Amino acid sequence: MGWEELVGGYRTDGTRFSGAIEQGASLLQLKDSKQFNEQILVRAAKHSEENDRITEAIKLYNLAGDYSTVVACLAQALSNTISRPSPEEKDRALEQPAVDIIRHYERMNRAAGKDREAVVRLLRIREAKDQIATGKPEVAIDIMESTELIPLSGDVAKITRRAEEFKDLHEALQRNMQAYLPLTMEALAGVHQKVKSSVIPDATRQMVSTVFATGEGRTDVCLDAYCLRRKSRSLMIFAGILKYRMSPDIYSYLARLDVEIAL
Repeated sequence: MGWEELVGGYRTDGTRFSGAIEQGASLLQLKDSKQFNEQILVRAAKHSEENDRITEAIKLYNLAGDYSTVVACLAQALSNTISRPSPEEKDRALEQPAVDIIRHYERMNRAAGKDREAVVRLLRIREAKDQIATGKPEVAIDIMESTELIPLSGDVAKITRRAEEFKDLHEALQRNMQAYLPLTMEALAGVHQKVKSSVIPDATRQMVSTVFATGEGRTDVCLDAYCLRRKSRSLMIFAGILKYRMSPDIYSYLARLDVEIAL
């Protein structure tokens, strides 16, 4: 008998079906679905979580209707995957369920708040890492800008304000600053190398110009080299304000890439 046949699950249309255990709840002296959720599903979810079976735990918490715990678990688990140099098999196994759950929660307005917002941003960071790995640093930059974690507009006032707001970010995002700052600078350096070696075809070059339009509204197209430089300097100003929150090695690495982009 499969896992979902025992505890239940969700159909593709979002409706829930019960499993063999819930159908036999009366034999276990469980009066209603609330007791089934608390005594069976939540307990099983906690056991799975304690044994690092996060995907399983999240599905069980979701079945139990404990949506806030689902997003809290996702935030913690995704935070751990981002901090690793390369994702493990279990990290990859978590990503699609995380995407599906968050999309469903957004549609149903479930578990809104800091945890859910952090999960969305962490998934975007993961996506940006994948884009760099497949040789698409320009796409990675666009993704990172969409997270609004790093101000790259060149506006010092905005950069300073965002740095001051850093302390209010979800703990998972604060902890991973040392992952996504280098990631963003590496993406900028990657595009710089493409532009410098003229390996970007005209169609892609136009997209790069669009991606690097100035300001939040992205309405002004500017030269690639100028925009790259402005963005790398913006990142360094931001990193400089938060320098005490990162290791000296990370800051030195950012500074080295910034110099390379300036050449």
